[in-house]
Amino acid sequence: MKIAQINKIIQYKGGVETVMANIGKGFRDRGDQVLNLGFSVQGTEIPDSVSLGPDRKKIARFFRDASLVQDVVRRLDAFQPDVVLTHNVYHSFPHAQLAQALKARGGILVGVLHDYKCVCPSYGLHISGNVCESCVGKHFYKAVIRKCHKNSRVVSAILAADSYWNVRLNDAYAHYDILISPSQFLRDKCLELGFKHPIQVLCNPIDFEVEPNVNFEQRQDAVLFAASLDDSKGVHTVIELAKRNPDIIFYFAGKGPLEKMIISESIKYSNIKYLGYLCRDDIKKSMRNVKCFIIASIWHEVLGMVVLEAFSQNCAVIGAKSGGITELLEGGRGILFRPNDPLSANEALQKCFLLNKNEYIKMAEKANAALNGASLAGYCKRIENLFLHWKLTTRQKNG
Repeated sequence: MKIAQINKIIQYKGGVETVMANIGKGFRDRGDQVLNLGFSVQGTEIPDSVSLGPDRKKIARFFRDASLVQDVVRRLDAFQPDVVLTHNVYHSFPHAQLAQALKARGGILVGVLHDYKCVCPSYGLHISGNVCESCVGKHFYKAVIRKCHKNSRVVSAILAADSYWNVRLNDAYAHYDILISPSQFLRDKCLELGFKHPIQVLCNPIDFEVEPNVNFEQRQDAVLFAASLDDSKGVHTVIELAKRNPDIIFYFAGKGPLEKMIISESIKYSNIKYLGYLCRDDIKKSMRNVKCFIIASIWHEVLGMVVLEAFSQNCAVIGAKSGGITELLEGGRGILFRPNDPLSANEALQKCFLLNKNEYIKMAEKANAALNGASLAGYCKRIENLFLHWKLTTRQKNG
């Protein structure tokens, strides 16, 4: 089978690119052929990638760019994929025009959702860290009124126009044969806010090796927080947690607008340690050495891939009841707390640190069981089943 993937960029930058690389690796390991298309930025390139040129965003490209779409189709015609998966293509490609062209060339067209762009112009359902669902029912003009992106009415108007053009008027998503959400929450929230197309739920794959030992006694009485350092990730909640627990070390890893604030707090409080930006391997190494990992997001976190990584390192997780985090941690796989609530977070932290060795190991075992569905091979098998089901359904419709 031949698989093509399209994304804004083809270098490792964030979670979306990691997912695309993992999907490609999963199919490549089976002996399938993979082609990744996207624009180039500085950084390490994802395997099997072909660049469409430097990443230069143009507002006009949000809506129409015939030459770019023709270039994509030409490259796909040369590769002849059986399936095309798109990831985050908005703002770098004219989404509706691209989706229509991809559908017209044949094969199975799959859209992998990574955020709330189909119902939210600024794609995150939050403003300054607070949840916002004002555009429910595709009333995207409210993004302009609320200056939802970068607190700018002009930028928000551009994103609202993009949503009106590509979602409401030309409905890019109508051209997809299959739409996939990595979490039940993302699926349900999109449908709740007015999205009309069917969405399948399939947890993102992670390329991992499960740490064989829990090493309970060797773990430091410490907490790791690794995320983008902004309001939406609940940084202030974790800082307050550190102040309430001076005997526990709190490690902060990441970059973002609140970096200077964390550095300042680390000077005042000896138990707050700032590690700077860490690569994925270094994050997992840190997870093996601490008692607890915390994910404190205030916004509707789509999934929380970092939670799965913590599971693979047998690290206990406490997390906010926010978005897809809940479905990962429920069932005894972690400990939940109310988002943006330091008192609730502190109760969860105390529960975690009171776990004895057997209880800690039991939680790790439950968490590890959840990883079976996120393996590369498991993901490829399930998404292939979606392809087969679509083919069967299409044949039955066509008689």
